[in-house]
Amino acid sequence: MALLMAILFLPLQVTSQFPGLFSVDQVEQLQAARDDHDIGEGAFAVLIDVTNDGLHDADEVVTIDPDFATMLKDPARYRAQQFKLSGVLVRRSDVTRPLGLKPGTRAIEEWVVRSDKAIPFIVYVLQDGNRSTTVGQSIDLNGRFYKRLRLQTEGGDMKNYLSFVSSGPDRISRPEGITAEHGWGVVVLIAFLGGIFLFVTIVTRHSRRSGDAIRARVGHELASEMDDGRWLPEDPAEALDELKRRAGGTPS
Repeated sequence: MALLMAILFLPLQVTSQFPGLFSVDQVEQLQAARDDHDIGEGAFAVLIDVTNDGLHDADEVVTIDPDFATMLKDPARYRAQQFKLSGVLVRRSDVTRPLGLKPGTRAIEEWVVRSDKAIPFIVYVLQDGNRSTTVGQSIDLNGRFYKRLRLQTEGGDMKNYLSFVSSGPDRISRPEGITAEHGWGVVVLIAFLGGIFLFVTIVTRHSRRSGDAIRARVGHELASEMDDGRWLPEDPAEALDELKRRAGGTPS
């Protein structure tokens, strides 16, 4: 009798870790996922299909602060569970290799994200044509855990990464290091410098026009003085000669 009960309840015990939205066949494919291998097996297709169709389990618990270290040690325990993820987008690229997904599946991108604790992880994002998310931005998103991947780093070393499947970010912020206060500060600085430049330009033009006007007025007054006899040389002898010239006499 005990053996019979164990057989009857075995499927329930095996599938209890998976949300109720997965069918028995899908659970079997999830259980067959191979950690430390490339993507593309049945488990990946299952998670992509569920995410692409927007399926959710009302009773499912979303883990807010995932323990990456524990998940790396025992990835099978967390397969297909949903997590709240946050971090900075480090790299994004299109997944172009054939994956055997059903027709109508949205394009998939591979995002490398650095968590708030400086731990890199990978998210396979189903795109809807929105390319507004850029490298350096902080993002929040919900993702279903796929498996542990073992990939080669840029330095040539092999490293383990957690991978997730998501429909995209819930929140996008400015690129890292640029805050709203910094943005307004730059705008104010540019406006201030522009105002100074405009003021200097106006003052310079006004001064130039005023100088020309003064020189023209002085020249005109000097010419008038010479014409009406008010102007005389400073040297006495030259002044006497000028007076004689004006009187019609002969200069000495």
